[in-house]
Amino acid sequence: MVANAPPILLVHGVQDAKVPESQSIELYNDLAAAVDQTQLVLVENMGHTFVQVGSKPIDPSLEQIGKNVVDFFRRYAVGS
Repeated sequence: MVANAPPILLVHGVQDAKVPESQSIELYNDLAAAVDQTQLVLVENMGHTFVQVGSKPIDPSLEQIGKNVVDFFRRYAVGS
């Protein structure tokens, strides 16, 4: 593990046409090997800019993604 490495949260749309999902998974795997507090959220039916792709809803929803981000910062914020 890397000493004093900051927590890292990755959020990636599975239908991202600019950056393949595999790149975020590879980045996550590399980071998780070095940084203890690393999390990856893969979002179905979401493209590159947090926009819904297709007719199915984003999963997890934008509301749930926001909750995950807040929870992540609460869990790992300095001084908490």
